[in-house]
Amino acid sequence: MGEIFIYNSQSGKGLSDKKLKKITSLLLEKYPNITICPTSRLGDAKLTTRKYIDTTNLIIVLGGDGTINDVVSAVADSPYSPIIAIIPNGTMNDLAHSLHIPKNYKKAIEIITQNNITKRDIIKVNDRYAVYGLALGRFSRTSYLTKQSWKKIFGKFAYFINATRDIYQYPTLPIDLKINGKKIIGKFSLILITTSNYIAGFKINKDNSRHRIILIEENRKKEYCSFSNMLKTMRLFAFGVKNNIFYDNNNNNIDNIIIINDNYVPIVLDGEEYIENKYDIQLIQKRINIICNNKKS
Repeated sequence: MGEIFIYNSQSGKGLSDKKLKKITSLLLEKYPNITICPTSRLGDAKLTTRKYIDTTNLIIVLGGDGTINDVVSAVADSPYSPIIAIIPNGTMNDLAHSLHIPKNYKKAIEIITQNNITKRDIIKVNDRYAVYGLALGRFSRTSYLTKQSWKKIFGKFAYFINATRDIYQYPTLPIDLKINGKKIIGKFSLILITTSNYIAGFKINKDNSRHRIILIEENRKKEYCSFSNMLKTMRLFAFGVKNNIFYDNNNNNIDNIIIINDNYVPIVLDGEEYIENKYDIQLIQKRINIICNNKKS
């Protein structure tokens, strides 16, 4: 069983040939027989993982959350469970932040060699997967509407610029929601489900509970979201979960969530758009083996 190195040179602000050469050389010193696998577009990392999954014990991923999602999705669909390791190169790197993996590639590779493995929960939505979270509503579309060219110039501030379009006149979302069989019917400005600490670069889940559902409900008679709930949403991203406007699930496992919206409102899975009118969501516990920084965890 060998190792493979999957990299996406276009994630985040991009990756220079010089930096890629340094990373590759350092990995070859640590893992002389490693197979190097470049990717160029969304989906390539999933195909590469499927190709090597039954012959590898370690998948090292250089890229952002989208590339990592591709790798995890391939592993989730397979009977094999190789270890996944991350060298962050995206704009936000939410999963890497939650695992306390630094963006400095030398430090990230050193953490990989220490082989501190943790088991992580993942989210299955219909036939798709999310590594750290899904979102529906205000500010959620920012991740997939922000152009790569903007991210290369402005970094994470490109997301903030794009998010301003959702501050005013955001329509309420009529949703039929079912959480572990409990029905909640109403209008919402935001639904957020996370298995991680970080979402969109913000530390939302501050108490390290395994997973959390965040609901911001609106007046059913209103066509547009309220200004007060816009402030609540901004407070959420600024300070994390600290008040009773949220439904959270600290003491019991969340087995199943169903979201129905007849208008085919898209949700966001790890920063990528996904459109259906019904989302059948399952939280799969301890599904992937991934390397973390034990000194911080």
